[in-house]
Order: sequence, then C-alpha cells, then structure tokens
Amino acid sequence: ATAEKKLKADAEVGSRLTVAAKENAVKKDYTKTIVVVLNAEYASEGEKLAKLLGGTVSPLPEGEVPPASDIAVIVGK
Repeated sequence: ATAEKKLKADAEVGSRLTVAAKENAVKKDYTKTIVVVLNAEYASEGEKLAKLLGGTVSPLPEGEVPPASDIAVIVGK
C-alpha cells in the first residue's frame, strides 16, 4: 500500500498507473524492491517505477508466479 501511494503521488507515473492486484510474493525475505517488466513494451516505465521506489529492474525471481500484468513490483524490506 505504501509503494502504491508513492507511485500514485508522482505526477508523471500516477495518472497512468493501474494496480491490477496486490498479492504476497512466494518468498518473504526480499531485502530490496524488485521491478519485473513482463512486457518489453513497458521497459521504460519499469525503469521509472524502480527509480521512484529505490529498487532495481530484474527478471522474475525463481519460484515466483508471473502475474497477469505488464509489470510486477516485489516490495522488499
């Protein structure tokens, strides 16, 4: 919820952001926020989200289930 508020408050990203779902990651020990771009058309948006959240763009971690979305955000501690 905190990450969503931060993104929606951004003038550039917030107006175009749609949160499709909020689910828990399979693993619970992520120390960093990871932005996973699942649709290459949205690579630049993924970079912007990672920058806003202080995270990195990364492939979907092994064991995680790919969501039905263009970009997934795994919020770390």
